[in-house]
Amino acid sequence: MEININKRSRKKTEVMGQGKKKKVFITLALFVILFFIIVSKNQKNTKTENLIENNNELKLETEKIYFNNFENEEKQIKQEEQQVNEKNNTNLDLKKENVMLATDSEIIFHKDNLIFVGDIAINKKNEMAYNKKGIDLIVDKTYKKYIEESDFFMGNMECVISDKGEPEIKQFTFRASPSMINLIKDLNVDLLNVANNHSIDYGKEAFLDMLDIFKKNDISYVGGGENDQEAYKEYIKEINGAKYAILSATVVVPYDSWFAKENSCGLSNGYNTGRIIKRIKELKQEVDKVIIYMHWGKEKEEVANETQRSIARAFVNAGADLIMGSHSHTIQDIEYYKSTPIIYGLGNFIFGGTWTDTVMLSVDFIYSNKNPKGRIQIKLFPGISGYELTKVYWKKEDINTMLYMIIMKSNNITIDENMYIVEKTEEETEKIQ
Repeated sequence: MEININKRSRKKTEVMGQGKKKKVFITLALFVILFFIIVSKNQKNTKTENLIENNNELKLETEKIYFNNFENEEKQIKQEEQQVNEKNNTNLDLKKENVMLATDSEIIFHKDNLIFVGDIAINKKNEMAYNKKGIDLIVDKTYKKYIEESDFFMGNMECVISDKGEPEIKQFTFRASPSMINLIKDLNVDLLNVANNHSIDYGKEAFLDMLDIFKKNDISYVGGGENDQEAYKEYIKEINGAKYAILSATVVVPYDSWFAKENSCGLSNGYNTGRIIKRIKELKQEVDKVIIYMHWGKEKEEVANETQRSIARAFVNAGADLIMGSHSHTIQDIEYYKSTPIIYGLGNFIFGGTWTDTVMLSVDFIYSNKNPKGRIQIKLFPGISGYELTKVYWKKEDINTMLYMIIMKSNNITIDENMYIVEKTEEETEKIQ
């Protein structure tokens, strides 16, 4: 019996031992399976992360390629547009050139009209007429219309506008009431020359008073000033983009003290040609045209003297584009020197007293395809001045007589049927001589 009990105990022990081994084996198996699951999951996550990273890199690369392509395409489009524009501009230039080559006509870009007259001396008769009926009793409607339609108007102020000062010791002294500045304004004056032998008729106090009146009424002046810097200073007018410089001086004064100095008022000295020539040359680099208005010659003389001609030609040699003057109270001769017009005497424009011939000088500077730097064209409007009224000539015989007299005393010009001054060729001038 004992033996059987031991056998059962051993068998039971063996069975329990096998059960433990089985549990251990199962546990190990589970660990192994779990390990492989974890490893597999990590590998899967790593692959997913790598895949996402690769996708992001691919996306960035794709974006780079896209933007590079876009920039290249944009550059190419701009280049193509530029090429088209350049081609169109070239074609347009060629068309313009062909048009200009295909026609003999002048294509005018713009025409600037500048009007000049001679002496303006307002006396008591003028004052009475103006106070009675205004500007219409001073200058007729035709002359007034020419002025109003012009781009610029200039004359010589042959008297003092002031009630100050005392008369200088000289044969004639001219002055007008300060209220006569309204007459000047009604004339639509742009610029007045004060370089003459009457601006200081009532002393320098009255002269400075007149300049102050001009400034207060926005009237520009040239040829005089508070010192020599102002007296010699040019006036510049811009018209349609073109710049015109106007210089003025006188060689006619009763006293040398009338000429401006560094620290004293007065007038610009026309004999100081070196200073004026230097400024003309400088202005030629700054403006389109340089114009000179001189006070010179001898009273009542019909033809310019050698002093006038010498000064005028020196200014032309320096680069002046147009020269004119006044003082003689007559219409003097006209000439072209190196194809530059010189009108030596414009006569009186407003000058109460004896009736005398007058002329309005209408100057056109014409800028065109054939003359981009501007050519000059000058027309004369003949008239008569005296007592209260200045008026244009209407009768054909009066006009023809006056123009004929100008032609006869001039050297190398004629005047056509439309009253334009025409330069004669050297051959034409030699035939007459």
